[in-house]
Amino acid sequence: MQISEIIALITTFLLLLLALVLSTSKRSNRQSNLILASFMFFNAFLVSWFAFSHFINYRKLGVPFSYFFLAPILFFYVKSLCQPKKLDLGRIRIYSLHFLPGILALLYSLVVLFTRKVSVDSSPGTQAWQHGEYLISNVLLHVQIWVYIILIFRMIYRYRIMIRDQFSSLRKIDLKWLLFIILAFILMWLIDLTSFILGEVTDIGRFWNILLVILSLTINLIFATAIVYRGLQHPDISGWPEDQEKYSHSALTSEEGDHYAAKLSQMMEETKPYLNPDLTIRELAENLGIHSKYLSQVINSRFRQNFFDFINTYRINEARRIMDSSASERKTIQEILYAVGYNSKSAFNASFKKATGLTPTQFRKDSPRLG
Repeated sequence: MQISEIIALITTFLLLLLALVLSTSKRSNRQSNLILASFMFFNAFLVSWFAFSHFINYRKLGVPFSYFFLAPILFFYVKSLCQPKKLDLGRIRIYSLHFLPGILALLYSLVVLFTRKVSVDSSPGTQAWQHGEYLISNVLLHVQIWVYIILIFRMIYRYRIMIRDQFSSLRKIDLKWLLFIILAFILMWLIDLTSFILGEVTDIGRFWNILLVILSLTINLIFATAIVYRGLQHPDISGWPEDQEKYSHSALTSEEGDHYAAKLSQMMEETKPYLNPDLTIRELAENLGIHSKYLSQVINSRFRQNFFDFINTYRINEARRIMDSSASERKTIQEILYAVGYNSKSAFNASFKKATGLTPTQFRKDSPRLG
């Protein structure tokens, strides 16, 4: 048994196990789990079919149909996290278009399997694809993946902008694990793309081709193992905010907006809710007695800031007040940042320098002591 087959066997087992665990999970994020489970399943099929069929006979085969499903499924998985609303079944026809290339690839593979004759010297189960078929299927696959990668990162970019309207701290909105999944898929794809290009323009030989396949399988193995190790956990992600264009149709009147803006300013000065490092717009809206979407509208339209910047403006001002007082001489920068609602020194330093043009240490050195 070759090392590639051993890696493929272990990886396939882990991926199928993950798919089973995710599909039977009873957590609240069931939709996301089911989508990720389908990604694991098609990935497992790809690993087993692509790896084993490749080493049965070294010849150009058609692209495994399951490969065409991975990028669209990953797209919908990211969408379920960044825009966590249940999929509209009324749009099922539109959603199905994303999987049309995979379905067509499956049907074509079945046609080849049952209609095309196998040469006598071919290994069992191997169907010879013509070079044109092989070339077209690969080009279509790699173009498809490239398009979905752009769509996925565009969605994540929009999400990162959105969370600044919902959270005062980005500590809990950690997308590193999600980016790990995406980057692992991209790296696996780039290796396969490299193998395809080199195979077309040069004669890379069996050794280098096998080496690239082993590398791709190893990445898949590391990916599956890392997901198991992390316990299939994902960060707490809130919903997608109301579109700013909808403010024109908002039921909030101008007088109500002014009233809530004044009430909000008073609350920020008196009760200082910004000292809570995990403050969210929903919590602040509840304290204010207003719907969170109206509060977001008030902050955007009256204060010309998103929620993240609005809260951190008060935190930086509070930090400056502390540093300007004589009592601050007995406090370290670390103590001050925790006192004003920060959990990260790097985040505090970045926000402070953005607001003042100075680092906290420089500001403290130049600031006159009052009182």
